[in-house]
Amino acid sequence: SNINLHKQKKYHKFLQDYPSYKIKQLEITGRNIQKQMLELFHTWKNMRGKTEKEVSPELLPLKKLFKFSAYLNLFSLGLYIDNKLIGFVIDERVNEPYVVGHFIKANLLYPGIYEVLNKISAEVHYKNGYKFINIEQDLGIKGLRISKRQRNPVFYLKKYIITKKI
Repeated sequence: SNINLHKQKKYHKFLQDYPSYKIKQLEITGRNIQKQMLELFHTWKNMRGKTEKEVSPELLPLKKLFKFSAYLNLFSLGLYIDNKLIGFVIDERVNEPYVVGHFIKANLLYPGIYEVLNKISAEVHYKNGYKFINIEQDLGIKGLRISKRQRNPVFYLKKYIITKKI
């Protein structure tokens, strides 16, 4: 489709424009990595012109994920240019062949960075026996829902809300 062609062009342009980029597996239990991720999150927030209130549905879960990261089967990649973190992805390997993509954030000055992060993380998961990625909970965020649909999902998972019976 044209959308996928558009994403492929952005991916290749990023590789052409930033050939010195580095991908590193991140250990997100580390305070320094968490600090870099939060700084990048705030850079992203400011570039998008969002308020603290608007990003709290993502920021609070990110901080909670850091708190419990030692107990989860998380896999994270960071994309660096000149030793500066400009993009990251945090995924959770649930049960083969499924991965849940929890977060992906990037500095918007680098067009195509999201495509690069998504492609490289998918390749790493695939090499490790995982075949399906549920990219981020859509949390009712319109742009995220559109972005997910543009990736031509193979199928949709049913979503449930669990409440305590009184």
